[in-house]
Amino acid sequence: EGRDLRIAVVGQMKAGKSSFLNAAFFGRDLLPKADIPMTAALTKIVYAPKAKAEVVFYTPDDWHSMEQRADDYARRYAEEETKLIEQSKTSPFARPRQPSKDEVDSRISESLKASAELVTKAKQLGLNVHAYLGKIQVLENIDSAQGLTEALHEYVGSGGRFTAITKMTVLSV
Repeated sequence: EGRDLRIAVVGQMKAGKSSFLNAAFFGRDLLPKADIPMTAALTKIVYAPKAKAEVVFYTPDDWHSMEQRADDYARRYAEEETKLIEQSKTSPFARPRQPSKDEVDSRISESLKASAELVTKAKQLGLNVHAYLGKIQVLENIDSAQGLTEALHEYVGSGGRFTAITKMTVLSV
């Protein structure tokens, strides 16, 4: 009593961390899985007699940094693409070729790529991002694990409306 056990699960993007926790601790798909990299989206799970979730959105400073990294990604992409095109011209018999997106992306840091994907996703969804930044959304009156999963889908699930701007969730289960 009065002592906390803290366990961190860390891994590469899309490595199966949520699937592992679902299998190891819950025996069902309680934690939703995101379709885009969510390296900054943490999930804290705490015991509580009644289920609820708190969704923590990025702060204005967090989002500003994310937008700057997204801009850096666009600049780096153009630079790396140009370098690859120039490299393809080194042979007098070779025609310059357009490198694939995967070729160019392999030369750019995961942090820049993830930031660009999140900013792009928020724009595609037409979110008024600044209306949510720095806020916490409490999801209560959740009567089951399935209800919790459904409630979280909009914030961290595949295709969720707010997935791109969710920094962290605190799940009380």
